[in-house]
Amino acid sequence: MRSVTDVQEMFIGASAFNVNITGWNTSSATNVASMFSAASAWGESYARVDGTSSTDGPPSAWKSLGLTPSAANTWTERSPGGSTKLWRGIASSSDGTKRAASVQDGNIWTSIDSGATWTERSPDGSAKRWWGIASSSEGTKLAAVVEGGNAWTSIDSGATWTERSSPFGNFGNFRSITSSSDGTKLAAVVQGGKIWTSIDSGENWVEDQSVGRTKKRHVITSSSDGTKVTAVPYGGKIWTSIDSGENWIEDQSIGSSHNWQSITSSSDGT
Repeated sequence: MRSVTDVQEMFIGASAFNVNITGWNTSSATNVASMFSAASAWGESYARVDGTSSTDGPPSAWKSLGLTPSAANTWTERSPGGSTKLWRGIASSSDGTKRAASVQDGNIWTSIDSGATWTERSPDGSAKRWWGIASSSEGTKLAAVVEGGNAWTSIDSGATWTERSSPFGNFGNFRSITSSSDGTKLAAVVQGGKIWTSIDSGENWVEDQSVGRTKKRHVITSSSDGTKVTAVPYGGKIWTSIDSGENWIEDQSIGSSHNWQSITSSSDGT
């Protein structure tokens, strides 16, 4: 490449591209216009050093994002137990190696090899209507909730589980649960009920009294430290807390109610 002068549109429209060429010597290139124009694969793995949206070269004007197009665009189907299931929730450690998934009218499945293989976990030997599941950042502390049942927690990546029946007993239709990165702060939502919070990894729970009992809360999420929590209902508005769920504020800025289905949060909750 040292003597090449014209690289205009060299990789235009490239949809498959997984070779790092940022080290190419293009010092002789005089025409680098649109070198990566519409090169979707390149755009998924590299970004402009200057922060612009230019598609011009040379390669040294780009920085690697640490991704490869093949990894970004390829999925592998996993079939634990060899049959389809009504999956309700999934959680992962921060490095992605430890994963846990919940099955309605089934059991919990865990993996310690990034989902390559899975182990079925049946906390008390019977199938349950599992819904939400959450994980600490290192993947050792897990928490899961059961529709028409209780919350369950694990401190060994799902190998064994403890049922948390007090104080709510068979309280209601749990839908979702979230966890702080260290697994100590938990928050769970009940469909048509209130929000429950724990600051001791699920040993003790407190029912929130500030938002009433008629909200059909569907999903909940939190910041990594567990202080900022957000819950969304099916047919309502967004509720937020900045004190680990002790107090809640209904967001009035979005206008009418919506049938929210999912929500997520950045690590700092902003």
